[in-house]
Amino acid sequence: MPSLAPYVMDMLKRADPRRLPRTPKALAMMAAAAVVVLVGLTMLRLGGGAAGDAVVTVAGPGGTDVQNVRVLVDGVPVCQDAPCRVSDLKPGVHLFKVEAEGFRPVADRAFEITSGQSAVVAIDLGQDDAKASATLKVPAAGEGLHLWVDEKDRGALPAELTTVEPGEHLVQIRGADNEQRFEQRVTLEAGKSVTLEPKLDAPAKRAKIALGTDAQGADVSIECAGSAPKRITAPTTVTLEPGKTCQLVASKSGYEKFSQPLKIDEGVAEETFTVALVKSDDADEPAPASEPAPVARPASAAVSRPVARSTKSEASGSGTVNINSIPRSRIIFDGRPSGFTPARITTKPGRHTVMFIHPQQGRKTVSVRVKSGGSATATVRF
Repeated sequence: MPSLAPYVMDMLKRADPRRLPRTPKALAMMAAAAVVVLVGLTMLRLGGGAAGDAVVTVAGPGGTDVQNVRVLVDGVPVCQDAPCRVSDLKPGVHLFKVEAEGFRPVADRAFEITSGQSAVVAIDLGQDDAKASATLKVPAAGEGLHLWVDEKDRGALPAELTTVEPGEHLVQIRGADNEQRFEQRVTLEAGKSVTLEPKLDAPAKRAKIALGTDAQGADVSIECAGSAPKRITAPTTVTLEPGKTCQLVASKSGYEKFSQPLKIDEGVAEETFTVALVKSDDADEPAPASEPAPVARPASAAVSRPVARSTKSEASGSGTVNINSIPRSRIIFDGRPSGFTPARITTKPGRHTVMFIHPQQGRKTVSVRVKSGGSATATVRF
């Protein structure tokens, strides 16, 4: 603090010598009054005046309201909410601090309180990074599936994203071939976790349509329940709508109509179906000639020689199918497992379906017509 002597000397210099007291007693009283004034000034400078107060306001990011705060002054809790009025603060510098759940701790703020005055102490809080983000969890839902958020691939399932910005997001699940299996808009809140357990749509199946025996130039179409037939140009690949029953149909002049269900097993995304036509032959083989009626003979003229009978094999009423493939494959004959190629199967006359299944090459189907007592051949090359 500066010395008081200059103030006293200045007062004496400015005083009129003619008005100065001349007795020792008067001079002593004047000096005492000067000391009282100077002591009062000194106490004011040292903060010995009246107490002040402060109003503490708290705001979150963007000026948002903050609830359940804890206000401390010089390390002592004074309020549990804001705005907070703090009274009876001695003049001088005080340390203010605010704490709130979900917000980053802030350092003490120093504010000077003036005697008899009210101060406004404004403190802004920054939101805690952990509380500012949302969490999205999606469990495993199948092979080769990825989680997409707002058109960005966020990795394979199962997935847990812990730093998603709060708000509405477009959540998708796609297959390895980028085929969409699930889509939903999800609203995420800061500091909260959301777990999605979506029910996935069945993946679309693809049917490869190939042309087999005598199928060149045939009219080929796909017929699905509830829809008009759709003509296609084979060979081609078509996508089958999940849940619909469809047939592969083909026709050609001089050939029997071809029809085969387009059914693909669960877990198989693509399968090959082959159109194989059989020439039309409405006329069955002529029936064997009937035996001539025996000539009536008198009993006495009867002979014991047996009547000659036909030994033709049509009595058996069956035929055979020779089946082979390159490479070797499993056989499904008329919907029934029938071993592996090569094979020879005895069956009834008529049209039959032979399906060849190879673990790496897929499937192929051939239709054959078997005549009574005859044979047919069903062969494929994968």
